[in-house]
Amino acid sequence: IVQISYGYGLFTGGLGAHYGAEDLGATVGPTSGGNTRRQIMLMRDFGVNAICCTPSYFIHMIDEAAKSGIDLRELPIRAGIFGAEPWTDEMRAKIQDETGIIAHDIYGLTEISGPGVAGSCGHSGGLHIWEDYYIVEIIDPETLQPVPEGEVGELVLTTINREAMPLLRYRTRHIGVITRKKCSCGRTLIKMTKPRGRTDDMLIIRGVNVFPSQIETVLIEQGYMANYQIVVDRVDNFDTIEVQVEMTQELFTDTVRGIAVRARELTEGLKSMLNINAKVTLLEPNSLPRSEGKAKRVIDKRKLLWNGTAHTTATSSRNDYHTYLYLFHISFFPNPSVLSVSFIKSGTITQISSGATAAYGNRLIYTALSLSLPRSALPQICAPCTLPTMRVSRVMPMATFAFCNICCAWRVVSSDVKI
Repeated sequence: IVQISYGYGLFTGGLGAHYGAEDLGATVGPTSGGNTRRQIMLMRDFGVNAICCTPSYFIHMIDEAAKSGIDLRELPIRAGIFGAEPWTDEMRAKIQDETGIIAHDIYGLTEISGPGVAGSCGHSGGLHIWEDYYIVEIIDPETLQPVPEGEVGELVLTTINREAMPLLRYRTRHIGVITRKKCSCGRTLIKMTKPRGRTDDMLIIRGVNVFPSQIETVLIEQGYMANYQIVVDRVDNFDTIEVQVEMTQELFTDTVRGIAVRARELTEGLKSMLNINAKVTLLEPNSLPRSEGKAKRVIDKRKLLWNGTAHTTATSSRNDYHTYLYLFHISFFPNPSVLSVSFIKSGTITQISSGATAAYGNRLIYTALSLSLPRSALPQICAPCTLPTMRVSRVMPMATFAFCNICCAWRVVSSDVKI
């Protein structure tokens, strides 16, 4: 009996796992997500042998079962197939230790075929990709060139037998490693590591690349639950990162001194992993909202305000250059002589332009420009920062710009805009 606690509907996880289990001859319990206590009751009453859901939701089920006095070790459940969101080996160990089940990883994409592109075999060392259905590559996400086996890169997939909408060299945006070393299970299929993050959920905090999975690893290592939130903000033109995490019943203490010690230990662990300082907020058990689907881990509040319009910042870094994509717009009102510069993510010019045009009519003129800026440029004084952080100057047809690495903003040094 397989209990499917992935969401049904347009989400491919529920129906994909459902039909896969039926093809194996299993009886399916299509419980979908939500109503956790009823899910646990059905698991116990029906004698469920395996469950499919997100790892964060199963940990929530473990907590709810404990509150109800139910020990999942005493139930017939023997395996879990977890996917649809990033999770770490430490999280797998926690699930297996507290329930006695074998926690399998599953990887898939809605664009490719849904769940089942790759799966773990129970032995350590990653997930087997079904090469009779997919051609797999690893590329450098910036140069788009293939990288050698064993090196970190972006996973690219090509479908072999898909009808109606085959995909050729589809960029998954998932970061990982592939290997052809023979697995101890005996299979010879190519293997991929658990995805280490996505190229588009990577946070850039004060020039440092940060993946949520790095933070989760530190939390699990220090005994915290995998229920946390990362809050990124910009205060006085300075990027800040805060990690809000619940203390477990074992770690919780009602003394200020004890909490301060725990917070300091976690702060030091995060500093060692991320190479930046992160604020740590320790919360009482069960104070963060529980997820019954994909957990929302990151809240990014960073905004740059230019003439009252907010745009989220986004940059990408390479070894010797910072590459930025900017949207320049000339505001006709209220001040026709002001040239505004906004950050945008690569590939979203059309959406942002059309949205702003709808809001402002024909008051805005747009021009896209990509700049590669050497880090070795001589610093200049930034007026808002009052610090020598203006790294680069660029003379453009209409104005001269300088970029501040602390404000993460362009400053217009001079402007020749004529309206």
